[in-house]
Amino acid sequence: MTIDVPPELWRRSPAGCMRRGREAAAVTGRLGGAAPVGGPLQPGVDAFLDVLLTATAALTGELHWLGDTVAAVAASWLALDASQPAPTGIRTPQ
Repeated sequence: MTIDVPPELWRRSPAGCMRRGREAAAVTGRLGGAAPVGGPLQPGVDAFLDVLLTATAALTGELHWLGDTVAAVAASWLALDASQPAPTGIRTPQ
């Protein structure tokens, strides 16, 4: 099976992942404080914010890892593709 992905998309994808990772990190930073609602709701709100903080921190890490990984794979594939000779009779763009 062949997956045809334009090189421009491979070049843009890591930056998009990193940008989304920075956005998730910003959300993580905003969740650092307490939400004083008081009363019987306070333990539930605190637990929810703790879970949300953990999830956004994990998402941040995963998006940064994904951006780095896609960049490495794209560089490898593009280098491999550039090193392959064109089939006889087929012209490739330079």
